[in-house]
Parts: sequence; structure tokens; C-alpha cells
Amino acid sequence: MNTPFIFFGSYRFAHTVLSDLIASDFIPSAIICSADKPVGRKQIITPPPVKELALAHSIPLLQPTEKPRVSDIQEFGIHASFAIVAAYAQLIPAETLSAFPLGVIGVHPSLLPVYRGASPIQTALLNRASITGVSLYRMDAQMDHGPLIAQQKTSIDSQDTYASLEENLAHVGASLIVHTIPLWLEKKIEEKEQDHALATYTQKFVTEDGRVDLQDDIPESIARKIRALSHDPGVFTFINGKRTKLLEVKDIPDGYMITKIIPEGKKEQDAHIILKK
Repeated sequence: MNTPFIFFGSYRFAHTVLSDLIASDFIPSAIICSADKPVGRKQIITPPPVKELALAHSIPLLQPTEKPRVSDIQEFGIHASFAIVAAYAQLIPAETLSAFPLGVIGVHPSLLPVYRGASPIQTALLNRASITGVSLYRMDAQMDHGPLIAQQKTSIDSQDTYASLEENLAHVGASLIVHTIPLWLEKKIEEKEQDHALATYTQKFVTEDGRVDLQDDIPESIARKIRALSHDPGVFTFINGKRTKLLEVKDIPDGYMITKIIPEGKKEQDAHIILKK
């Protein structure tokens, strides 16, 4: 890839996309990711996953603490024609989007206009969707709203978790970029406006969304929540009055079995909690 571009991304989805791009010699001229942040109960300062790729491959890196500005991009001294955005932590201002002559390409893990917003992967799992995919679109000032460049469908396995589906979609997204963007740059792909009347929106899940009741909630609903939300914000219940995190679940004949938990004040442990249908 000879056309210079900047990659915006921070989290695990972005790390997988960028790793695949680098392996395909589709290497950005610079990377912008979020700042290092305190993580966990001990508040250990932790870099975003994408940072390690920038350092390992000696790619210029910038970590703005606020929304990325045009001056941040100019700091690189690189005249990038376009940018790619995947799981970036900040809203990118309209003036920054307009700084790239060819535009800014969003990598969104859904088949837009379905599942716009912050949690398309979790929402697809919660909704028992059998098909999802990745959309490449040219970003505008509205959320996940701009014209489509390309889409690729993929199936959702009944045993998929957030982590497994996220990884699959990231690989799909990277492959779509590698095979599509050179054609887009040569104007061999015509962008298509989204059908905004069909748009659906996802929410940002909070801690209380992950609460379940092992006695009263429908077993299938509990299993779907564990698969969709155990990564973030987490799924929990109360067992003998103690808050207990629910980490993994598997299908068994006539029901489900929760196989990994973290009881309050203890470490992760195996479990055999049966949820009968």
C-alpha cells in the first residue's frame, strides 16, 4: 500500500485489525490511539492494545488525551490521504475528518445501517442473530451514518461469545480493507448511501445490565447475557448473599451449565451451575 494513511484505533478489535493489516503489508504511516489509563482495582497504568503494535513495528504513534485535532495530525508531518478508524476511544471532530482529502473510513462490526453505535457485537448476541458482518463506510459528522464502501457477512455460531465473535469480525474487517480499499482509491468502487429508514441503534451497556437472577430469569436469557456481556460490563448474580461474577457458560442437554465464576473476594474458579430449560 503506497498511499499514506493514518490508523485510529485503541482496543482489542482495533489491535486484531491492525495486526492483520501489517501482516498484509498494508501499513499505516502513523497510528493514533487513546492515552495509557489506569485499569483494574489496583489502577495500574496500562497502554491500549494497539500501542504495542506501533512500538513493535516502529510506526509513529500519537496518544492525544482529548479528541484528536487537526494539529495532532499535522504533528506527524505526514500528508495522509485518508484514515481508517476501528474501535477508537474518542469521537473524531468534523474538522479532523475533513483534514483527509479522500476521507476517513470507519470499520464497523455490523451490517449497517443495523446496529449503529457502541455495542453492535453484544447486541447481535443478545438478539440471537444468526448473521452479522463488517461494514466499511466513509465517516461523516453523524454516528455510523456515512455512505457504504463495502460489506461482508459472517455467521454467528450458537456458541460464540463476545471475544470469539469480536476476533472473527476483526479478521473479516481487515481482509475487507486489504481487498477493497485499493479499488476504492482507484475509484473502482461506487459508494452507496445507507438506507437510514432501516437504521437501528445500540446502547452502551452499564453494570446493572449484567445482573441476572439464577432462580427467576429464563436460562437462555442468562446464557446469552454471559456470552454477550461477561467481557464488558460483566455479568453477575448473588449466591448465598455473595456477589458472584459469571464468566463462561456452555450448552448441555436440556439446558446450560455455568463453568467459570469469580465469587466475591475470591479468584476465578471452575463451576458446575446447571440452568435447566
